Amino acid sequence: MKKLIIKNIDGFNYLLEDNGKLYNINIEFYDIQEKPKINDSIFINEELLKEKILNFGSLNGKYGKSLDNISEKEIIVLNINNKNIYLKRYYG
Repeated sequence: MKKLIIKNIDGFNYLLEDNGKLYNINIEFYDIQEKPKINDSIFINEELLKEKILNFGSLNGKYGKSLDNISEKEIIVLNINNKNIYLKRYYG
């Protein structure tokens, strides 16, 4: 997993940075009480950085794959105020 720092947020458009490399990804978060802010971090599988639109929500959410069938690359970790929040990729 890569650790990316949130450099800018414009609606659902997140500018993420990893050692000088920038990624622009449209990300929508569901089922979390606090949304990520600038300088928070996201740990994400490198394969997902090729996507332009991503949705993530609770590990128990009904919109992603069941935990029995989910792959590690579909899990991200948000670090907000030094607290880790684990989310899975939502589809549809």
